[in-house]
Amino acid sequence: SYVYSLNLRLLVFPSQLSHDWSANSITLVHSIFDVRNWQTLFAFGIVSCVVWAA
Repeated sequence: SYVYSLNLRLLVFPSQLSHDWSANSITLVHSIFDVRNWQTLFAFGIVSCVVWAA
């Protein structure tokens, strides 16, 4: 689910957008304590609020 939040961030801020996302360009989340999990929760929270308001 981190990939969804990464894609949402790239949709809003495309400055780091690459033409080739292959192999190990996106590192895997191996632990529940990884900081990127907060980004995922925040992204799902924003999407949930937008859907709720619609």
